Amino acid sequence: MDAPARRRGRPPGHHPKYRAIAASLRKRISGGAWPPGENLPSLRALARAHRVTEYTVRLALKALRSDGYAVRAAGGWKAARPESSCAPENNLVVEVLNSALHRHLASEMGQALQRGIETGLGQMDLPVYIVHGLLVRHELPAHFRALPLRGFLLLGIKQKAVLHKYEKLKIPTVLVDVPGGDFRLHSIGPDNEGTAYQATRRLISLGHRRIAFVRRVQQTVGVDPDSREREHGFVRAMREAQLARPAPRVFNHFDRDRPRDGSLAAMLACRPRVTAFVTADPGIAQFLKAGAPPFGLKVPRDVSIVTWMEHAGPEALSGWRIDFEDLGRRAARLLGEPVHPPQRVHVPCKWEEGATMAPPPDG
Repeated sequence: MDAPARRRGRPPGHHPKYRAIAASLRKRISGGAWPPGENLPSLRALARAHRVTEYTVRLALKALRSDGYAVRAAGGWKAARPESSCAPENNLVVEVLNSALHRHLASEMGQALQRGIETGLGQMDLPVYIVHGLLVRHELPAHFRALPLRGFLLLGIKQKAVLHKYEKLKIPTVLVDVPGGDFRLHSIGPDNEGTAYQATRRLISLGHRRIAFVRRVQQTVGVDPDSREREHGFVRAMREAQLARPAPRVFNHFDRDRPRDGSLAAMLACRPRVTAFVTADPGIAQFLKAGAPPFGLKVPRDVSIVTWMEHAGPEALSGWRIDFEDLGRRAARLLGEPVHPPQRVHVPCKWEEGATMAPPPDG
C-alpha cells in the first residue's frame, strides 16, 4: 500500500511566529513607539530584529493592518491607531459568552441582563466588546493583549480549566450569574443559599414535612454551581427543623431526562410520598408540574413546587424572581474593584407567591 500523501508546505504551528511579532509591534505602537503616520522599520530591519524571514514579518504587518494598527504606504509601512485604542488607557471591557448563553441573549432574561450590563458600563463610560467563549477558551488572543483592557465579564463560563486561565491574567474578571467558588475572580449572582433556606422555611410553616430538593446535573460540570448553593440552603433549613432524618431527600435531574426515563416516577411515586419540592430552576419545576397528572397528582393540591424564576411568564410558579437587570449593573461596577481580594456579591431576590404552593394534603 502506498504511503499516505504528505501535505505540502510547513505545518501550521499552534503559536505562529508572525502572531507573536504582530503582538509585539502592536504593543509598541499602542505605547507610542511609533506615532500614527510614522514609518515603521523596514522589512529587513524587522526581520533581523526578530530573527525571522522577511516573509514572516510581512505576515505580521498584514495582521496589524487587519486590526488597524498599520497601513501600507509607498516605500513601506506606517503606524496607525484603531479607534478603540484612541480612547483612554484601560477602557475596554470584553464580555465573554458561552455557547448556551449566546443562544439565550434574545430571551427576556438575556435582554434584561444585557441592559443592566450596558447601563452599568455606560455609567462608567466603558465600551464593551462581546465575543463567543470558544474564541478565548484556551488563551487570550494576541490582538487582545495589545488592547487597553479594563476587565472581563464572563457569562455562563463554568469549566474549571477555563476559569484558571483567567485567574492568571491578573485583570479584573467577573463571573456573572455563576458562583465564584474557590476561584480568585470576582463573582455576582442571586442569593442562592439564603433564598433556598427561606423557601424551605415557607413550606415548613405551611405544614409540609416531606420536602425534597431537585438539583440539576450537567454533563460538563457535574452538579450545577447554582444548584449546589441552593441545596446547601435547603439542607440547612431541614436540619434546623429536625426534618433531615436520616438525611434530606435530594434528587438529581439531568438535562437529558424525559418523563418516560423513570426519573419522574422516582420523584413523584416514591414512598413515603413527597408533598413539596424545592427545585433548582424553573425548567425542573415545569418538568414536575407537567408530569404530575399521570400519577394522579395535582399541583398544588397534592404536591407543592417552589423554584427560582428568570422572567415573568404564564407559568405562575411560586418562588424567587431574579432581577437580572440589577444583577448586570452590579456586575459592571465590580470591574472597578482591585483584582484581589475577589469580591463575592449576592443579589437579593423577590418572592412571588404564584400558584404552585399550598398546605399539604390531609393525611
